[in-house]
Amino acid sequence: MTGQGHMDYPPNTYILPVMSSAIFPPKFYIDAFEKGFDAITVMYSGTDSPYKGESEKTAEIVNQTNDKMKELNLDPRRPPVPVSQPPGFSAAVVGVLARGMGATAAMFSAGDAALLRPLPFAEPDRRVLIRDINIPYQPAPGAPEPPETNVVNYPAVASGATAFSTTAVYAGGGLNRTGPGEPGRINVGVVTPRFFATLGVRPTQGRPFTTDEGVPGGADVAILSYGLWRGRFGGTPMLGKRVTLNRSDYTVVGIMPPGFTFPARSALWIPLTVPSTPATFQPFRGFLPSHVIARLADGVSVAAANQQVIALWSEIANAGTARYAAEELERLRAAGAVTSLQRDLVGDQRSALLVLLGATGFLLLIGCINVTNLLLSRAAGRRREIALRATLGATRGRLVRQLLIESVVLALAGAVAGVAPAARAAPSVRTAA
Repeated sequence: MTGQGHMDYPPNTYILPVMSSAIFPPKFYIDAFEKGFDAITVMYSGTDSPYKGESEKTAEIVNQTNDKMKELNLDPRRPPVPVSQPPGFSAAVVGVLARGMGATAAMFSAGDAALLRPLPFAEPDRRVLIRDINIPYQPAPGAPEPPETNVVNYPAVASGATAFSTTAVYAGGGLNRTGPGEPGRINVGVVTPRFFATLGVRPTQGRPFTTDEGVPGGADVAILSYGLWRGRFGGTPMLGKRVTLNRSDYTVVGIMPPGFTFPARSALWIPLTVPSTPATFQPFRGFLPSHVIARLADGVSVAAANQQVIALWSEIANAGTARYAAEELERLRAAGAVTSLQRDLVGDQRSALLVLLGATGFLLLIGCINVTNLLLSRAAGRRREIALRATLGATRGRLVRQLLIESVVLALAGAVAGVAPAARAAPSVRTAA
């Protein structure tokens, strides 16, 4: 620039005071443009410049530069590269956005897993939970028989309730795994042979449990989850091989499809015998709460199935002085003996998750308002810069485009900073949900 040394410029402007504006060839301007300069302004004054013909020479260089840029497919009217923001300002904006976006993404992941996404098997709306069904118990040889209970036993439901096309029992606990692969403690599903058929899933390799494996004295067999098979055993052939759980060997007979880990993110399944025996509870230190599930028969509603189970309880309550059965009957009439499996699994979490999701959405809204205030205050401090750009020929559209680009860059940085940690935490959040 010549003759413009007394003007005020924004801090991101580079000034090259020279005796003549015609000393730089077109390559100088093209190189500067390709390196990311927003604009290159050539200013000169005939009064300050001692060279004759400077105006004509400068105009010739500018024309040559424009022609060369067209040959190189460079648009001289391209949107300017965003002006670098002060580090403190950028850190504040990115931090506020990251906090709001990260919390919202994590809570939406939990809400999606618990409320929106269906259970990982076919026709989840046809799968139901039957409450308070007793699993018969067979004591060890020589041990006293358990007292008679005035409750509905599982065999009565499995054989006498026509509302269900198939029924099953499942429980869950943790066992120590040793043998091939890295040892560790894993979640184990303890299920009756019809469990997988009730849920409508089949192993991708091998077979499900057989009826003989679901009675006392049956073979010790196991089915692996896809994640355990790939993660711990490297995807090597496992059918027929043994895994050790709490010092007992189990023969692998199947591998489940990817994504199936029901119940409680199980990594492996073993048979649950009916009736149960001391051997059923021993690996779990005597505590193994069970649940009865069923698949509704075609054309049967949850309400109709509920009436059938209530009728079974009524028979026991009316058979004599079964006070417990009568009290349980009244409770089940009020709460329902049969309920949707997905609704039961979500339970009271639904309201809490909706409240938390709304709270995190409100946190994101507050963050956006704070970022808006920061950007407005920053824009007020850049009035001189914007006015200078407008004076030098920048159109209103280009100025708006520059501010939008700067805002988008900050928003993307905030999204990456917030969503990336949320994505890493998503599996744990979904598990907790």
